[in-house]
Amino acid sequence: MPMKSSLPPVALYQANIDLTRELVDACRQNGEDWLQLTQRMLSGSLSEPAREADALAHAPDPSAFAAVAATGACQQWDRACADVQTLMEMSMANQTAFAAAVGRAVGEWQRQVSAVVGAAVVDGSVAEAPPPRASRTASRKVDS
Repeated sequence: MPMKSSLPPVALYQANIDLTRELVDACRQNGEDWLQLTQRMLSGSLSEPAREADALAHAPDPSAFAAVAATGACQQWDRACADVQTLMEMSMANQTAFAAAVGRAVGEWQRQVSAVVGAAVVDGSVAEAPPPRASRTASRKVDS
């Protein structure tokens, strides 16, 4: 459980840290989901031809080879289409879960920041804000 502070700058910093942690967790989970999807697709696409080859190797009838040539292309096409459909469905589910996690993290961050800023305004502890600092990258001069 993160430590909460009553000092607005510390509380705002904590909200930013919480957001960062949640975003890192969402990215980690998304990476794991993509890895599982990739492994599942590879194992499925590699295991089916291996099973077919094994069945042909143990087939007692040599005419089985001719039957495979006639129907194999259609079966491979059907399997490839089903694989693409499954891949798309699972990809969309992964992306939807990631977007939801990011949305929850940003929503919680907004809630935390609003609570801190609202409390500071009510307490009268908000002074006029100093002008924003130039970012480090913006202040560097580009060498020609």
